[in-house]
Amino acid sequence: MRTPENILTDSIFLMAFAQDLMIQDLLVRLKSKGDGLRQRSKFNLNEMIKALKRASHFADELREELFDADAEHKWKNIQTWQDEANEVARLVLLWEDREPHPEVCDDIFKFIRSTQGDGVVTEEMLKNYYLIK
Repeated sequence: MRTPENILTDSIFLMAFAQDLMIQDLLVRLKSKGDGLRQRSKFNLNEMIKALKRASHFADELREELFDADAEHKWKNIQTWQDEANEVARLVLLWEDREPHPEVCDDIFKFIRSTQGDGVVTEEMLKNYYLIK
């Protein structure tokens, strides 16, 4: 049975894996833009690249731990983790692209809420993730 704690833990792992996919893409893109930058911009870009590589290293470590633990279950979830991490990355990128249009974001939430879920994530749980304005 899934619990809010399971959902939060799985979500954090998925976001870390998705973030690593996006970091790898960003590193390639940033490196290609490095020429022609001012000295301070180059320094900041290089520092950012170092930090992103460090984050990627820890994501690799985390992934290895997860896969090692999953090996005890005959590797049945590794493909699922990889698929879901790619889905989360696509979802975040599409969200970010559409975010300037609040009505679109509202429609996305309405659609997601209209679909069948396990009922583990409740409004009570979600209230922790609303920004109080």
